[in-house]
Amino acid sequence: MVFVCVTLVFPMVMRAQTNVLHRVFDYTTSFPYSDIKYHKMLEEDDADLTFTYCWAVKGEYLQVGSSTDDGIVKINPLGLNGNATVVIRATGLLGAAQYRVSAIGSGEVYNGEISLADGEERLDAILIKNMNAQTQLCIEGVNGRLELISIDVFSTNDFYFYESFNNMVATNHVEFGINSNETLAPSSKCDNCTGSIEECRQSERCIYMYDYSTSKYITPPTVLSSGNMALLSFKLARKATATPSKLILSCDGEAKMSPFNTESLSDMTNSRTISQDILPGLESWSDYFVVVTNMSNTTQFTFQGEQMYLDNIKLTPYAVLDEGVNNTLTIANNLGQCNVTLTRTLGRTLGAGYWNTLCLPFDITKASFEEATGANTEIQTLA
Repeated sequence: MVFVCVTLVFPMVMRAQTNVLHRVFDYTTSFPYSDIKYHKMLEEDDADLTFTYCWAVKGEYLQVGSSTDDGIVKINPLGLNGNATVVIRATGLLGAAQYRVSAIGSGEVYNGEISLADGEERLDAILIKNMNAQTQLCIEGVNGRLELISIDVFSTNDFYFYESFNNMVATNHVEFGINSNETLAPSSKCDNCTGSIEECRQSERCIYMYDYSTSKYITPPTVLSSGNMALLSFKLARKATATPSKLILSCDGEAKMSPFNTESLSDMTNSRTISQDILPGLESWSDYFVVVTNMSNTTQFTFQGEQMYLDNIKLTPYAVLDEGVNNTLTIANNLGQCNVTLTRTLGRTLGAGYWNTLCLPFDITKASFEEATGANTEIQTLA
C-alpha cells in the first residue's frame, strides 16, 4: 500500500440548470391588435402570467402601472421545488419607479425591493429560497410606472447561472459562421438568462466578439450571500484568420478570480487576460475556468474580447476545504450540491505505508474517492 501527498478533488454530480420561464416583452410582431398602440393585458393573453393594470405597448415593452394605479404581474406556479432566481430587466417610465418581487405561498425572498430612476435601465436578480410546486411569484409596482423588458425564472439548486446561447443562429448553420443577415447578437436571444450583449455578432449557438473596444458580454448579477465562492467556466474559440486575438475577463465589487484553469487561491485578482500560451484553437473550442472568491449578491462578470467566439458560461457552487484553515464559513455558505476541492496531505507524519484518517462534511462513494486519489488507494472504515 502506497500513500502519496495529494490534493484531493471530489467532483460532485451536477444536474443541468432548469430555465422555467423566459419572457421578452417585445410586441413588435405579436401584438394582439394592429390598429392601436396600447393593449390592456388580459388573463387569457399569457398561459403563465396574469396581469392587473398592465399594458402591452406595441413595438416596445410591457407597461406595469398607470397614472393612478400600481400594476401587478403574477407568475403562475411553475412546479419548482427548492431555490430559484428571478432576473428582471426594467426601466423607469415618466419618472422614478419602484417594484417589489414577492412569493405567494412557500418561499423566502432576498433582495426583492428594486428602485429605478427616470429612464434608468436595470438588470436585477432576486433570489427565492425554499419554493414548492405551488409557489406563485408576484412582481408588483410600488411607486410610479415602469417598463418591463424581460423576465427570466430559473432553478438555482445546481447552478447559479448558465447561458448556452442556443437561440443564436447563423445563416449557414456552421458553428463558427456569423449570421450576415442579423449582424448584432440581441440580448433577447439569450436562452437562459438575459445578460447584456454589446456589439457582439450572432453565430451558431454562440456569440462572436470582433472588436475589443466595443464587444462585451456582461452576466446578470449573481444572488449569493457575501463571501460565497464559485466556479466560473466557459468555452472559447478563435476565428481562423484571427490576428491578433484576445479576451479579458473581469468581475466587480470585492470578488477575486484565480488564474485560468487553476484552483490555486494564492494569486487572486479581479481581472484575467487570456495570454498567448493558453489561447484557444482556431475554430476549435477550448475550456476555461476560474475559481471566484468573496462574491456577493451584486457580482457581475464582463467578457471583453476580439476575434473570439464565446459559449457555455456557467457559474457553479464551489468550495475549497483546507486542513490548514477554519472552514466553517465556507461550509455554511455552500450547503447543497457543490464542487469541492479538498487540500489534505496524506502520509505527512509517518510517511508511506501507514493509515491516515480522513473526515469529510459530505458522503462520497468509493469510486469517486479512487478517481480523486488513484486506484491504489485502500479505504477502510472503523468497525
